[in-house]
Amino acid sequence: DPGGAALRFRAALAGGSRAALAEDARWGLAEAARATGEPAEERRALEEFLAHHAGSPRAPRARARLAELGPTP
Repeated sequence: DPGGAALRFRAALAGGSRAALAEDARWGLAEAARATGEPAEERRALEEFLAHHAGSPRAPRARARLAELGPTP
């Protein structure tokens, strides 16, 4: 249930989760948006992920996915 997962990820971020949990929550939001076919929301989530976790091991995947999504419409 990507929609339900996104709600839980947003709640975790709103609750001031520890850094490791915040990284997982932000990544999860991007994955949930992709699963529900929302490219604009996925792009926003990936950009937010990179803004906060540019040094993450997931950052190269985030950048690659942004390139796949193409330029902002």
